[in-house]
Amino acid sequence: MSAVALHALHPEQGAVLARGMVEREHDGLCRVLCEGRFLAASPAVSCLLRPRQGDEVLLVLSPDQAPLVLAVLLRQQDEGRLRLPGGAELQGDAEGLRVRAPALDLCCERVEFRATQVRALFGRLQAAGHEWLARLERSLVDVGDSMRRVRGMDETRAAQQRVHVQGRMHLRCDDASLVARRRVRIDGSHIDLG
Repeated sequence: MSAVALHALHPEQGAVLARGMVEREHDGLCRVLCEGRFLAASPAVSCLLRPRQGDEVLLVLSPDQAPLVLAVLLRQQDEGRLRLPGGAELQGDAEGLRVRAPALDLCCERVEFRATQVRALFGRLQAAGHEWLARLERSLVDVGDSMRRVRGMDETRAAQQRVHVQGRMHLRCDDASLVARRRVRIDGSHIDLG
């Protein structure tokens, strides 16, 4: 919109505030109906809630600058997107909260997380810490290949333990001890000792 057209709205003022209705929004540019005219307005940096069709918005009109959307005043549906500097977005609606960002860096003293169900998809997961404590009623893990390296003691305590290997099982160590209080059974079609 030219400076002449803006002065035609409010010829006696410079920059003014006005209310408008968003007709549509595409690629960060809003087509807003304001005082009987359609304006092409961009959201201001301070407008964290991303405008969308049907929103009533607050505009700043200036004869020497393009119109800006300062804020979303009214929205019919309870849904919103908060635009953060750098391109990150927070989107909330009746289903929950979604975070969209190129990267997420969380730094805090303590995190408490409670959920009925968690689903996470990772290309690669890397974790480092001093101590890992977990208490589970049941643990099910399905992996393709697994390799584990323990520099110190590796101890397992269980009421019962079963190991099923389809192929070959190999155990190598400097010293081995197998102690049973009742019975030891070795069964195979061919047994080599020594």
